[in-house]
Amino acid sequence: MKKFTIISTALFLMLGIFAVLPVKAQQNCEPVNQSASNITTHAAELSWDGLTGDTWVRYRPTGDQGNFHFRFADTSNTVSLNNLMSNAEYTWEINTYCDGIWTGYGWPQSFITLEDTLACIPLNQQANEIAGHSAFLTWENLTGVCEVRYFPSGTTDYLIRNAHHNNNVHLINLLDETDYTWEIRTFCDGQWTEFGWAESFNTIADTVVCEPINQLSYDITAHNATLSWEGLSSPTWVRYFETGSPNPVYRFRFAGTTNSVSLMHLQDSTDYTWEINTFCNGAWTGYSWSQNFVTNLDTVICEPTNQLSQNITGNSVDLSWEGLTGPVWVRYKVIGADYHHYHYQFADSANSVSLFNLHENATYSWELNTLCNGFWTGYSWEATFTTTEDTTTFNCEPMNQLAGDVTDHSVTLTWEGLDNYTWVKYQRVGSDNPHYKYAGLENTVTLHQLIDSATYIWELNTWCDNVWTGYGWEASFTTLTDSIMPSQSFNNGGGNSTKQIAVENNLSGLLLYPNPVADDLNITYTAEMTGSYHIRIVNVLGSVVFDAQGISVEGENIIELNISDLKNGLYSVILETGNTVSQLKVIKN
Repeated sequence: MKKFTIISTALFLMLGIFAVLPVKAQQNCEPVNQSASNITTHAAELSWDGLTGDTWVRYRPTGDQGNFHFRFADTSNTVSLNNLMSNAEYTWEINTYCDGIWTGYGWPQSFITLEDTLACIPLNQQANEIAGHSAFLTWENLTGVCEVRYFPSGTTDYLIRNAHHNNNVHLINLLDETDYTWEIRTFCDGQWTEFGWAESFNTIADTVVCEPINQLSYDITAHNATLSWEGLSSPTWVRYFETGSPNPVYRFRFAGTTNSVSLMHLQDSTDYTWEINTFCNGAWTGYSWSQNFVTNLDTVICEPTNQLSQNITGNSVDLSWEGLTGPVWVRYKVIGADYHHYHYQFADSANSVSLFNLHENATYSWELNTLCNGFWTGYSWEATFTTTEDTTTFNCEPMNQLAGDVTDHSVTLTWEGLDNYTWVKYQRVGSDNPHYKYAGLENTVTLHQLIDSATYIWELNTWCDNVWTGYGWEASFTTLTDSIMPSQSFNNGGGNSTKQIAVENNLSGLLLYPNPVADDLNITYTAEMTGSYHIRIVNVLGSVVFDAQGISVEGENIIELNISDLKNGLYSVILETGNTVSQLKVIKN
């Protein structure tokens, strides 16, 4: 009996294992409930049931074997079709991905779209506002997009204008006195109609004059002429060139509608031909109606004479010439130098120019370029000169460099002995950012926006003997402590309380001397009554480096302090008497 129980239990366990094993679901590969709904003139919604794989829909007008359209339905079992033809039967089929393969299109169904209510035939076609080169076309009854094709009747010179949904279009650039045919096509019933419903109109005779009369050339000089004509009312171009040239260089001027134009920069003693091109009958006529004029002999002299170099020094010269009446440029350079760097000076029409900043004991060549006969001649007529030894003495080293009017954020720097342009470079000690100030010829400059309680190094760079000396002659100054600090706090000898030290001078007759000081500092002030005083000397870091107390008497007081042990620098002397606290600055050196 026990053995049977064991076998039964094992069988039960095996059956249980098979009971929980998953059974592979069979995929449905055939659609059911195919239907077409929401059918309109140009759209329909298709749906079906039973498919779980990706699906494509193929549709076409029934009986049309080659015009398939396709829509991807994914796994949604529905798809929307658009841009269908109205009043047309469509056949649609399904192709689904099932069991690892596509089934192929099958299960055909059909539906019929509704009749389209859009009008596809234009009514009341009219041609209005007909002119020599334009017309306004209108029609009625079309609700789709329209295009108009128009052409001279009897030709195939088609032009097309898009009328959109406007049922009208404006034609321009037509030929005058011409019979035109125009046709319409419209997008209707899901497709374009052919051009049809032909109509015609005749443009009228053009009232625009297309041929100039009374062509004239006047105000003729060696390089200028004014041309005029009559009878044209449209935009006009003028083309002119040298008569008889085998390869004419055409030049053009736009006259607009002014019937005249001015020509400049012509060659003297030259025969010119000019022609007109005007816009007429919707097209350009082409250059025609040739006329001629001859420019006068140019009286401007194009070659200089008597080129002279005068007043030659070590670094300057005056150049002059005769015979030129137009603007002139002078080009000059050092002969034989390792470089060939030209310098230029504009002489206008003065026939002279002065050159500066030349090298001493150097030979220069110079050439002229003048505007003559409407063109620049190019540099030519070379001449030379040699500068002398430069005997001009320039002081190139400053003297008596001073920093005055030093405040917490500004200083005035001065020096002596420099005669030329000077730059100042200044930089706070410990900083890598130099600043620059141009002093010109003044030998002084004022610096602003400095940092208080800071030491600055300053140097000079001056223009001397035609070169910059480079920055040198280093000097220094130290700005004062910023006097607009609201207060300073000092511990009053070991307690936790602090006293606020103002930066104002509130004592009558308060004075420090000497300032700067080396050893002994005198402090004088007037007290209104007898009482104690407390003196502190504070360095630029805010540390108390000297502390003294005593008794003030009513009236004038003199306090002598020995500060020889203090390091050189800027200090604040703070004097407290009763309820009055004052501060003055002193320089120890």
